[in-house]
Amino acid sequence: MPASSSPSTESSPPFAGKVGIKLVSAGAYVSVGSPLVPLTTIDPIEIEFNVPEVYLDGLRPGLLVSATTSALPARVFQGQLLTVSPTVDRATRSVRLLARIPNAPGESDTSGPLKPGMFMSVSLTTSTRPNAVVVPEQALFFQGATTALLVVEPDSATVARREVTVGQRLPGLAEITSGLAAGELIVVEGTQKARPGQVVEPILDDTLRDRLAASAHVADRLSQPPNSATP
Repeated sequence: MPASSSPSTESSPPFAGKVGIKLVSAGAYVSVGSPLVPLTTIDPIEIEFNVPEVYLDGLRPGLLVSATTSALPARVFQGQLLTVSPTVDRATRSVRLLARIPNAPGESDTSGPLKPGMFMSVSLTTSTRPNAVVVPEQALFFQGATTALLVVEPDSATVARREVTVGQRLPGLAEITSGLAAGELIVVEGTQKARPGQVVEPILDDTLRDRLAASAHVADRLSQPPNSATP
């Protein structure tokens, strides 16, 4: 009896991507709708994450998004905000965002450096003010409804109290929108001992130098705190 052959069936997926590990073996019976092999889009890759509703006014498609992952600590992946959810989660008071980041395959990794399901930290830039004045948060003190800091007068090296207006805040840092000019010397440590009119000798140790360098970096681009996200 001559051997019979079964006609082969060719299926075309609706999008291009990377084929994963097959879910069935040769000769297995499958029914309509049974998954055979996963197909994943790798470039670009999409990331979903939440931000607090207080930032809703500054959110819009096209904003710069930077993402990092502990699996690739030396790399920063940049993309754009794609979609802002029209609703706010009642339980968390946050809004869901969708970003898209290029994930082109490299010579050593044909599937792209980022993998679906990876845990990532996302930084979303809502505004850019290159000339922003940023100070360590510990330099500020509060009296009623006013915020102030101690400034060292350049001519007499004496301490003077100065009321300021605080803008955006980052962990350990605060933006000063009025009351302080860039380059002015302020008291960061020992504010409880310093008094207006007192003569002081500024000491710039390595810790303060690092803080000033961090402040200058943040002033170049103020962004939101990182949010956890999964692509």
